[in-house]
Amino acid sequence: MSYLLYDLEFYAYRFASGALVDLDWGDGDWTVVCRHQDALVSFLDHAQDLLNEFEGFDLFLVRGDRRNYRYDIWPAYKANRKDRRRPPGYGAFLKSLSEVSKSRGWLTGGFKNVEGDDVLGIIAEPDDVIVSGDKDMLTLPGKHWRDGELIEVSRWDADVAFYKQTLVGDTSDNYPGCPGIGDKNKLFKSKEWLSSTTEKELWACVLGQYLKAGFDESYAITQARCARILRRDEFDHSLGTPHLWEPPVT
Repeated sequence: MSYLLYDLEFYAYRFASGALVDLDWGDGDWTVVCRHQDALVSFLDHAQDLLNEFEGFDLFLVRGDRRNYRYDIWPAYKANRKDRRRPPGYGAFLKSLSEVSKSRGWLTGGFKNVEGDDVLGIIAEPDDVIVSGDKDMLTLPGKHWRDGELIEVSRWDADVAFYKQTLVGDTSDNYPGCPGIGDKNKLFKSKEWLSSTTEKELWACVLGQYLKAGFDESYAITQARCARILRRDEFDHSLGTPHLWEPPVT
């Protein structure tokens, strides 16, 4: 059986945010209302469109845990989101999506201490399709459905995206990467970067930039572990713990 591995939290937030309505109570009093029923309809329409597009596939809705192992290796991870208000009743909306999905026979689930992104990477089989609009997903090899297009990310392209992310960091997830290295940095057009043919060579480029910026290898590894979306062989199911990323040695 092949599955559409659905990034539930990514789309739930998108649909809930798209169902926000400003209400004017007069005298300068306004409130924001999230019309959960409208957001639910958007979700069900999206799910059905996917099932129509991929006949013979089942839907697997993936969620992450509230606790995330990255908080232990980088305490500031996602700390910038604490004051960001979610759509009203967002937790209740997520619960309702899970209940509706189960009533339709769609699988839902995840693992403790990891994000939904990691769950997608851990469970993805070669014939499955990852459904997400999150750019971080491009660090995972495999089939991806993005904005109505099916693309296949090779292992090498996924590795390149991961090492690039390790340098650039992620302001949304609140880990900085290497100072001065942006997404358009000239390094990514350099012969050193483009001529790399192994992970070891890519890591040498990454580490060189961190050392040049005054950081040690331990710091660079920490940033890489924040950027790493877990893959199939990087989670111990018996212990329920991730295998932390280590620099390539061969």
